[in-house]
Amino acid sequence: LEAKPLLHLQDLKLTASLTNDYQKGSLQVEADIAYRLPNASFKLELRDSAGDLVAEKVGPIRSEKLEFSLADLPVDAWSAEKPNLYQVRLYLYQAGSLLEVSRQEVGFRNFELKDGIMYLNG
Repeated sequence: LEAKPLLHLQDLKLTASLTNDYQKGSLQVEADIAYRLPNASFKLELRDSAGDLVAEKVGPIRSEKLEFSLADLPVDAWSAEKPNLYQVRLYLYQAGSLLEVSRQEVGFRNFELKDGIMYLNG
């Protein structure tokens, strides 16, 4: 049994990918928020394995679906040889008070299937 605040995260979907030259990343964020309250807001942080801030987005919560993208992120590609992982932290606030923090790890990679052959990052 887990007690949650009235405003809380129901589901978080993160889609991380690399640009065609594998030099930058993008992150698509889709979050389902339970019970939208007045003066609700969020902050999303992307941090590298050392804990350093890579990107941040702050904004109001206007509906029960939160969707946005972060682009041109200076990230290192994920691979089996170098499993570079980044931590996404999503903070939910109501009237400036922190209600919930959610954490999830992501790796930035591209996967393709060409002529029956699988390619990871090129």
